[in-house]
Amino acid sequence: ILGYLLSQSTEKNNSPLFSFINGRSNLSSIEEFSEIEKIDGYVEIINSNGNVEKTYGNIPENKIKENYTDEELFKEISLNNKNNYNTFINVLNENNEEYKILTRIPKRKLSFELNMLKVPYSLGKQYYHSYIKVIGGAIIVSIISISFYSIWTTRKFKRPLEKIDKSLIAIINGNYNNKLELNGEMEFEIVRDTINFLIGKLKSSEEENKKLAESKNRMLMDLSHDIKTPITTIQGFSAALAGGMVETDEKKEQYYKTIYNKSERVSELVDELFEFVKLQEKNYVVNCEKTDLSEFLRQIVVGYMEELEAKGFEVEVNIPEEEIYCFIDSKSFKRVINNLIDNAIKYNKPGTKLRVEVRDVGSYIVIEIADNGIGIPNEIADKIFDPFIRGDKSRKSDGGSGLGLSIAQKIVESHGGTISLINSNEKEKTIFYIKLMK
Repeated sequence: ILGYLLSQSTEKNNSPLFSFINGRSNLSSIEEFSEIEKIDGYVEIINSNGNVEKTYGNIPENKIKENYTDEELFKEISLNNKNNYNTFINVLNENNEEYKILTRIPKRKLSFELNMLKVPYSLGKQYYHSYIKVIGGAIIVSIISISFYSIWTTRKFKRPLEKIDKSLIAIINGNYNNKLELNGEMEFEIVRDTINFLIGKLKSSEEENKKLAESKNRMLMDLSHDIKTPITTIQGFSAALAGGMVETDEKKEQYYKTIYNKSERVSELVDELFEFVKLQEKNYVVNCEKTDLSEFLRQIVVGYMEELEAKGFEVEVNIPEEEIYCFIDSKSFKRVINNLIDNAIKYNKPGTKLRVEVRDVGSYIVIEIADNGIGIPNEIADKIFDPFIRGDKSRKSDGGSGLGLSIAQKIVESHGGTISLINSNEKEKTIFYIKLMK
C-alpha cells in the first residue's frame, strides 16, 4: 500500500522534488529551488550557449563551472558517474530561449529502483530472470519450511495428545492407579496437572465409596444378627409358654423376664439405629445454647455414681470450679458422654479407674473420658467409630448395639468439634479426646 501511494504521489508531481525529476514547465517558482537547497542539492540554469546563468544552493568548490559542453552534460547524467550526486537535466523553452536546468541531489538523499511492471521483458530480461529465480526459490523454501514445520508441530502435539487420550480412556475404564506423565508446553502441563488432580479425586472417591459399601454391607449383616438373636429367644420362650411347656411359676417368671429383657434389647437397637440414620441426614441440625460444661459434666457424673459404686469403679473427676461456657445441644451432647461412660462400665472389670476431665485451652475446650481397663485392641482402634464395631470384638447379644460411638462422633461433628481415640499411656488404656471450639 505504501509503495502504491508513493508511486501515485510521484506520478501526480505532488512534490517540488518530483517536478525537477519529471520536468518543469517554467522558471518562475523560486520556492521550488529553495526546497532543493534544503536537501543539500543545487540547481544550475544553463542557456543555449552552455553558459551558466543562475545557480541555487550551495555548490561545492570543485563543482563550480561557468559553462558546459554537450559532452560534459552527457557525462553528468550518465549512470556511470562516480560523484556523490544524482544528476537530472530538464529542457524547456521560455521567451523563445532554450534553457537546461541541471539539478543535483545527493545520493544519500535519493535513490532509484527499477519498476519491473512497466519495463518490457525484452529490455529487462536479465532482471526478470533474477526475479523469477529469487521468487521461485523463496516459494520452494517456504513450501519446504511449512512442510517441515507442519510435521514437527504434528509430532510435537500428537505425542502429548496421545498420552492424554490414553489417560482419559484409563479413567473411563476405572483405572485410577497411573498418573499422567507428560513434559512439554506449559498448556499441556496445565492439562496434565488437572487430569492428575482429577485422577486423585476419583481414586479417593472410589476408595471412599468402596469403604462405604463395605460398611453398609457389614452394618446390614450385623444389624440382622443383633436383631435376629433376641427375636429368636423371644420366639422360643413365647412358644414354650404358649404351648404349656413351662410348668412352674418360677420358670414362667424367668421366661417372662427374659422375653422382656430381649424386647428391650430390640427396642434399644431400633432406637439407636433410628438415631444413627437421623444423624446421617444432611438437613440434621443441633439446637445449641450457651452451656456451662463444668456443671453439665458434673451432673452427668453424679447420675452415674450409684452404678459406678455398685460396679466397684474408682472415679477421678477433674472439673474446675469456675464456669466453662460453650454452645452445645445439651440433649444430644449428653448422649455422647453417656455412651462413653456406658462403654467404660460395660466392657471393663470391677476396680477400673474412670477419669472424667474438662479443660479450657484458650480458643477451644477439651473433654477427656479415660479408663485403665482392658483397653481397645489395636486391630480395631482405627475404625472404632465405624458402625457395629465393638471393643470386645465379638457379636454378643448382651453387649451394646455397636452404634454408640458412631452416634457420638456424628453428634460431636455436628457441633463443629472432633472426637478421637488417642494413644494410651502407662496409667490409662483407653482415652477418648473431645475437642470443641468455643
